[in-house]
Amino acid sequence: MTAREPIVSVVLPAYNAAAYIGEALASVLGQTLGSLEVLVVDDGSQDETSTIVARLAREEPRVRLVRQENAGVGAARNTGIRLARGAYIAPIDADDVWSPDKLEKQVARIEEGGDDTGMVYCWSDLIDPAGRRVGESRPYRVEGRVARALIVRNIIPNASVPLFRAKAISDVGGYLTRDEQGGAQGCEDWDLALRVAERHEVRVVPEALVAYREVPSGLSFRADAMLRSYEIMCQRVRARNPDLPPSLLRWSAGRFHQYLASLANKQGDHASAVRHYLRAIVSDPVAALNTRSQIRLARNVVWLARGRPYARPPAAPVAVTSPSEPFSPPATARRPRIGNALYERIQARRWSAVVDAQPSALGQGTGSR
Repeated sequence: MTAREPIVSVVLPAYNAAAYIGEALASVLGQTLGSLEVLVVDDGSQDETSTIVARLAREEPRVRLVRQENAGVGAARNTGIRLARGAYIAPIDADDVWSPDKLEKQVARIEEGGDDTGMVYCWSDLIDPAGRRVGESRPYRVEGRVARALIVRNIIPNASVPLFRAKAISDVGGYLTRDEQGGAQGCEDWDLALRVAERHEVRVVPEALVAYREVPSGLSFRADAMLRSYEIMCQRVRARNPDLPPSLLRWSAGRFHQYLASLANKQGDHASAVRHYLRAIVSDPVAALNTRSQIRLARNVVWLARGRPYARPPAAPVAVTSPSEPFSPPATARRPRIGNALYERIQARRWSAVVDAQPSALGQGTGSR
């Protein structure tokens, strides 16, 4: 790497992202790690996305705008990766925000881990469209050979979280594209993290360094596409790892269908919520012990029978944050879980078994995409 080459290449795919891309870029350019380049890939936007980025690029030499016909988020990220010059790749979505020291802390952690460390993740907060903090991701501290744990639970909260060693992505191939998923999208970031984890060590910075914006039109709210993307990811995992215990994929499917049910519940799609809750139980009967899912399932059945949607009360914002401020947890404690003891005990026992197993590597023979 020459003196002119950046340490980190930030890859930002954008499609009709004019509403938030300025805030995302401000958080990237405000990083305490100054040695970076920003590759914004406009994936066929029809709004002012390219105009906003081009104006910034004229003033900021670290920003480069690349335009392409619409091909989906995976293809857009791959375009940025092909053009990247940095030793590390840091993806960020156009509506998310980074804490100022995100890259500095992750680069320090990946270099501390040595050449076999292929990825570093962190924690994230959830913000609403207005930028108000409304929650947090579950804070995992799993490190080392984490592929099996990553199958059961996606410990990488969202696509704006990881820092990859560029060589690790080169070893396994880039993101799955929309075409490679038969038109589906949504789990390509999980799929890439899995392929990297099958061949490399994974580390964590145990801090919330990302603000993930929950926007109803976002990919995470398109449950059908996400389910198809998830199924393709699982098929690929099985093909690469024929000796993988089937129970891991069953446990994963049970958790994923509960997640899709919660998304459908947020949208007031009661039929889909019921369908995913039932599929969660079919995939993993232990899911039937989840008291919160039982309550939500019953409510959705009632709302379907009544023939009218549930009027969800507006969530109370926790705090207003800005790209230049670190994200802080809420002052109030989370309510304790009630009636879920058996379900949580089983899940904890499973999780401990998967984490403690940590085989030396998975997918060594066919780790490419």
